[in-house]
Amino acid sequence: MVMGQATIWLVIVSFLVSCTFALWYWHQRRSSSGVSDRACDITCNPPAPQAEVSKNETPTSTARPVEESLRFDGQLFKDIWSAVEEKKAVLPSPSPLRRRRVDSPVERLSPSSSSDSDFPEEEVRSDLSPQELALVALINFGEHTDLKELKGIGAKSADAILAYRAKGLQFTCLDDLVKAGLNKTVKQRLLNTNR
Repeated sequence: MVMGQATIWLVIVSFLVSCTFALWYWHQRRSSSGVSDRACDITCNPPAPQAEVSKNETPTSTARPVEESLRFDGQLFKDIWSAVEEKKAVLPSPSPLRRRRVDSPVERLSPSSSSDSDFPEEEVRSDLSPQELALVALINFGEHTDLKELKGIGAKSADAILAYRAKGLQFTCLDDLVKAGLNKTVKQRLLNTNR
């Protein structure tokens, strides 16, 4: 246990020594580069006007150029601030004024019934069982892989169904599968195996 505590103290002391060395090194580099601690302070007073120096005279000021460049120009700040405030006063309010609603919607004309005459009336069968209706819907709208998943329909039967549908025709009941070239027994197989 004593050995563990000694190791911890050794790590802490070595960390403090390395931090002290790093701070000393940073301070040495900073002071050798000519940057003083006062150069980082920004004053809000504008720079004092300096007398003009002729070409033959040497400047007598001992101020560092870094300090001069970091001084804050108060007039520039005032100009920018007043420009921002003027823009804020000119902007419209964030929420637009309410607009009046239209009294009534524009009436749209419904399509004429003559366009419905282009399509033949589909025969709706109400005597079919829900199982047969589901199978007919799947046969009418399913893809090749969907049709092959049905028990009783293979790849050739699926191709025949898709060829029949490609002509623009649809099945109204399972008995219509005969129109696509399938055997009459397919209906019973579909009903018995796909529950």
